Amino acid sequence: MGVTLYTGGCRSGKSSLALETASRIAGNVCFIATCVPQDEEMRLRVSKHRRERPPGWDVIEEPVDVAGAISGVDRVDCPVILIDCLTLWVCNLMCRQESPLSTEEKMAVEAQRLIDSSRQYGGEVIFVSNEVGMGIVPANAMARNYADLAGRCNQVVARGADKVVFVSCGIGLTLKGKQE
Repeated sequence: MGVTLYTGGCRSGKSSLALETASRIAGNVCFIATCVPQDEEMRLRVSKHRRERPPGWDVIEEPVDVAGAISGVDRVDCPVILIDCLTLWVCNLMCRQESPLSTEEKMAVEAQRLIDSSRQYGGEVIFVSNEVGMGIVPANAMARNYADLAGRCNQVVARGADKVVFVSCGIGLTLKGKQE
């Protein structure tokens, strides 16, 4: 078992590939959702994602303490954990009322906690994250900080992962690890 990161642009197909992989590995999967829908459009997206998941999967909705959520999953009951998505998690950390995350150093610590808890869990852990660093440099400081923090998160998780798959147009390209 190990850690896999699926990354790519918005609507690249990374969540679908991650779902397929999780379903192929085990029947019972724990899905950790990081999204906190703030508007109707996001609620519709979440609803669509729920319909795409196989019935019977365990679901944990945890916007901030993802490492703690991973630690609380029983590997015997759920041999696979799928976390979707890290970029929303980064946003949640930035926007939390108490102690908002604002530096790459702190982001690196939080991302390493994810890797550490994944290793302690001992099953298969699949992360989904957007690659936000391939576009233009954002015009405002908050958006630039978000891109920096998301990029740092992806780097730390990718370094700690056994496999990294970049997804574009619904096609996965293995950047690190064994190709399927």
